[in-house]
Amino acid sequence: MARSREVIEAVSDVPGQLPGAWGAKSVTRNRPAAGSERYRWGRGTLALLLLAGISGCVSMPFQAGEPEVDLGPPLEIPNVAADLDGIRLVAIPAGDVHALIALSGQKQLLDVVLRRDGHSDRTVVAHYERLTEFDAAVDQSGTVHALINEQHWLLQGGAWVRSEKTPWAAAGIAGVQHVRLVPGAPRLIWCFEVQGKAVGAPLRLDWVEFGSGGGGGRGMGGVIPWLTRGFRTVFVSETADGYGPWVVVEPHDLGDTSVGPAAADSQGNISTVYLRSRPGVVSEFQHEIRFARIPGNLLHADSGPPGATVPASPPALTVIAFDGGTPWVHGFVDPNPAATYFYPVAVDPQSGTTLVGQSLARGGRLADVPRYPGDALVGWSTAPGGDDSFHAIGGLEKDRVQYMRFAHGAWSAPITIDDQAPSILHRTAAVVGTGQGTAVAVWRRNASLMARWIQLRVQ
Repeated sequence: MARSREVIEAVSDVPGQLPGAWGAKSVTRNRPAAGSERYRWGRGTLALLLLAGISGCVSMPFQAGEPEVDLGPPLEIPNVAADLDGIRLVAIPAGDVHALIALSGQKQLLDVVLRRDGHSDRTVVAHYERLTEFDAAVDQSGTVHALINEQHWLLQGGAWVRSEKTPWAAAGIAGVQHVRLVPGAPRLIWCFEVQGKAVGAPLRLDWVEFGSGGGGGRGMGGVIPWLTRGFRTVFVSETADGYGPWVVVEPHDLGDTSVGPAAADSQGNISTVYLRSRPGVVSEFQHEIRFARIPGNLLHADSGPPGATVPASPPALTVIAFDGGTPWVHGFVDPNPAATYFYPVAVDPQSGTTLVGQSLARGGRLADVPRYPGDALVGWSTAPGGDDSFHAIGGLEKDRVQYMRFAHGAWSAPITIDDQAPSILHRTAAVVGTGQGTAVAVWRRNASLMARWIQLRVQ
């Protein structure tokens, strides 16, 4: 272990090694040479993201057979997909699944409860004017939480009620953005971005473009210097007394950290993908998508290891630094946080094994998972299935919704669960595991949402 002035870090010399208690910090920027070709966001960068490999990968066998599952009959949820803003699936201990559906045309959030007997119930949770934040999760008590535009809603006694309890309200901090709830943890974990000043981030100088130069040109504009502390991603867990410390991703660095997909195991250890970037038109900063495993005990500690706490505003707020996500994809400019969503994250609740896109984090190693030919899991939704298995739903062929199962270190061949769906988008296809090898898949078919139970066949 090497002690720095501000935070304890675990540094690994093993290629592909996952973070330990504090994470392995990358010290190489790999800045592009002056005048070299830079990847612009769009198709070129998307191709880069999908084809980028991880050093130290371990190959795995490919399982060509179809998954040993039984499909339940299709269930139609009519008149909800034409103006769909998004969908989140939450499985509760009783075995039912809550499909939280945001509808832009009706400006409302629906809760559709899917039951094994094929019946469903529909309830309006809340109304909204414009959707900026949307997520849902369940805690260890079985309470379903919904987040919509920083409003926190709870399902209590069969009715949805508004709660004023949020970590930023408790800390007296405003201006949070990109709020998420982390699924899988025993206690509710919040993830959001906050201004760097609130968590002790250093000042930096950015060069910011002003004026108009339509079509990508500079026009009559120019650049001006801008002093800022940027923003950082924060994870906060609920506790018996309120909230634990704010665990901040890379607060000491000059770069921003942007919220990406995250999930947790039953011990509250978080696996996440995030974007590390720095805005500005004059910058040699290396933008990276990073993967991190954040120990759950940090979210409940009064203070971290020596040097880990960070000065915060207000001072009463306890902030613990997490430095050192593993670089995942790098070498591009014009960063877009949405890029991280090409890497869905699913975590096995018991082992903590993590599926990140097409790569697996298990036993301290990163390994590529063999792909079905031509597939990169773009637009797919994944969920844990227990015993280090995972469910996935998406589309490999036009007009087909397909299901695959990852088990014993390899993917099954895909099976079709709907051949009448005109398109699949990552925000309109979702899958959730309910335990004992059971899953529920939901996808869009024209103006309806379709749902189907998937049951692992008992040998």
